[in-house]
Amino acid sequence: MQTQSIELIEKSLIANREQERANSKNVDGLRKVPFNKIFVREGFNLRLEFDDIEELADSIASEGLRVPLQVDLLKDGVALLTDGERRYRAIELLRKRSDELSKEYEYITVLLNDKDLTDLDRLVSMLTTQSSKHFTPIEEANGFQRLRDGYNGFDGLPVAEIAKRVGKSVTYVNDRLALADATPEEKTLISTGKISPTAFSELSKQEKEPEKRITRITESVSQNKKVRVRDVKLSPAGKEAQGIIDVIKRYMSQNETSGALHNILVDIDAKARKIKAIVK
Repeated sequence: MQTQSIELIEKSLIANREQERANSKNVDGLRKVPFNKIFVREGFNLRLEFDDIEELADSIASEGLRVPLQVDLLKDGVALLTDGERRYRAIELLRKRSDELSKEYEYITVLLNDKDLTDLDRLVSMLTTQSSKHFTPIEEANGFQRLRDGYNGFDGLPVAEIAKRVGKSVTYVNDRLALADATPEEKTLISTGKISPTAFSELSKQEKEPEKRITRITESVSQNKKVRVRDVKLSPAGKEAQGIIDVIKRYMSQNETSGALHNILVDIDAKARKIKAIVK
């Protein structure tokens, strides 16, 4: 279904209070706006999956729109959607079902964002006030990645600050960020349930190379086994062995080694890997 969309906009295009009143039927926080004046903010929504719109449309038809769409109102009266794209798509589908439903949903109740709201505030709100269907782990991870790396003009946040703003632990945010940094193939393995999100985060701490992570995951999947945390979590001795491996790898990448020293380091690395495999 093709939805009306607009690219990211400049803050100067957002309506002030006088313009809001001139372009809306009410004067409090909620507004009634024509459905054909609502546009999706292109590339802003974290949602990747819209596979339940038919069911949501049926629910809205029987129960009504319980949670209003959230929008930025532009100076020309256009309402730019910032939260509620599933509901928007469901209403769009309802209006196509019959002339009666099209007329019933000709005007839609929306909640206006404050004019001074930043994109950072909008993202945090999106991540913390999901109305019904929770984000998938990958969708949530992409939201945390935007907050970490910066988005549309705002500087990124430290992980501790992200955790504070979204009400999660630092460990939880770091685990999700590991998903955001995964390769497309790994994200497919995660989203299709071949490996749990927490297990992937643990695995990414041990294996820095995506190819090796994918090999471990696919080997387990070939045995009809979903990869869980217990399958990849290292014992204390395994962690010490991994530490030795990491130190050797870092030293050899920063220093030229040859002859006897090189052979000794390679031998220690091989032995540490054997210990890790045994005690894991």
